[in-house]
This record gives sequence, C-alpha cells and structure tokens, in this order.
Amino acid sequence: MGLDSVELLLEVEETFDISIPDEEACQILTVGELHQSILDKMRKKDSPIVCGTQKSFYKLRRTLTNCFAADRRKIRAHTHTEEIFPLTNRKKLWKQFRQNIDLRIPDLQRPSWLICVLGIPLTCLLVVLLLKLCDLIGWQWGIASTLSNPSPAS
Repeated sequence: MGLDSVELLLEVEETFDISIPDEEACQILTVGELHQSILDKMRKKDSPIVCGTQKSFYKLRRTLTNCFAADRRKIRAHTHTEEIFPLTNRKKLWKQFRQNIDLRIPDLQRPSWLICVLGIPLTCLLVVLLLKLCDLIGWQWGIASTLSNPSPAS
C-alpha cells in the first residue's frame, strides 16, 4: 500500500469513526470495494448511516407539508422558494414556518445594501419635490431671502 492509500484510509477511518485492519485494507483495490467495506463496518456498529443534508431536507419537507398542506412530491431540492413562499404573504408564511420547524432560522429582512440603494435616491427625490412645491406656492427659504436681502447693520 502506497502513502496516498494509507492517508486515504486514515481519513476514511477518522471520518466514519471505523477501523479497517491492515489485512483487509490490502485487499481493497477499487472505490466500490472501499465503499462496501465502509458500509459493512457502519452496519456492524449498529449505527444508522445518516447524511446531515438529507436529514435536514426531510425535516424541512415534513414541516412544509404539515404547515401548509403542501404536496410532498412537489417539494424537491430544486424547488424554488417562490413556489412555497409566494411574495404576496411571504412574511406571514415564513413566520409560521419558523415557529413549526425545530431549527434556528433567521427572520426575513431586506438586505441593508438594498435599503441604501433605494433610500438615497428616494430621499433626494423627496427633497427636490419639496423644493419645487415651495417654489410653486411662492414660499422662500429663510436662508435664501436673508442672503438676497441682508438686513441693515445696527
């Protein structure tokens, strides 16, 4: 067995918390044989083989079907969130979902960069409209009238 094989074997043993004896390791020649050896060791440990991603997905899908009476066959890994949480009542549905899933997930909120991008132009627009309105009704700003008609010095 070469150094790469030994390193791979050590990594596999550490990752799956199993031990593969040297005699058995020398007999493993293909990826399929390694896979089978890992499965055999895991079964002997009487521990279920659990994929965290798969477990999370099933929990997510179970919560969605319970909360919203969604068709579980339509909830797949590639399902777009807009299909589950439509824009019209997204915050309400998200809140209900958060309350029913046993995980910590964040509130829905607009990204801060979006608020800045939209907030600055809207503020400028409001100032311009206010100035135009003042000009239409003939109201002058105190500073502008003071600068154009300075009061005599006492």
